[in-house]
Amino acid sequence: MVKNIVIAILAVAVVVLGLLYIGNSANLGRFTDELNPKVFKDTVTFEGAVTNSAALTQSGAATFSANAQFDRVLWGGGVLTITATTSNIALTAAQVCSYGVINITPLTTDASTTLPTAATLAADCLPTAGTMKTLLIRNLATATTSEIGVTTGSSTLLLTAAGASNLAGGDVWTVDIYMATTTTGSDKMVDFVVEESL
Repeated sequence: MVKNIVIAILAVAVVVLGLLYIGNSANLGRFTDELNPKVFKDTVTFEGAVTNSAALTQSGAATFSANAQFDRVLWGGGVLTITATTSNIALTAAQVCSYGVINITPLTTDASTTLPTAATLAADCLPTAGTMKTLLIRNLATATTSEIGVTTGSSTLLLTAAGASNLAGGDVWTVDIYMATTTTGSDKMVDFVVEESL
């Protein structure tokens, strides 16, 4: 009889300990000293404020439906240097979207550069109307006569202050690229707005 009672008590104790373990496992990550990383495979919604004091690495796209305020913003993108081997340099959407500065050394004094098409830019980094990207394009040629004639791709528009489309040697263009409309076939789907600086 006593043996059965002891066994029953031990069984209840095991069940209670098991329930406590399950409850604590569900609460893991609530505390600031929790060191175990968590992987969320579904959408996570925070209804209150979220404070992060460490570095945050984001590998996918981040969408904000309300205003986002940042104390300091550093735009990514490296420097791409192209030494032309032909008279025409065709810039791809991947290059325009991934880099912040593109340096070009033309092969001839009468070189040209073709900008990407609206469709490729939409697929890479300008998916919706109103999105934009800033890019610096530099002509590294030392002679001012080593111009690069800039031509646009399909469904794009080049807007410069003086209406010129030549980037002289030693000159720099700051280019704001806007997805003006997502209407396919529009000749002004993407606008390249240029500010020239010497």
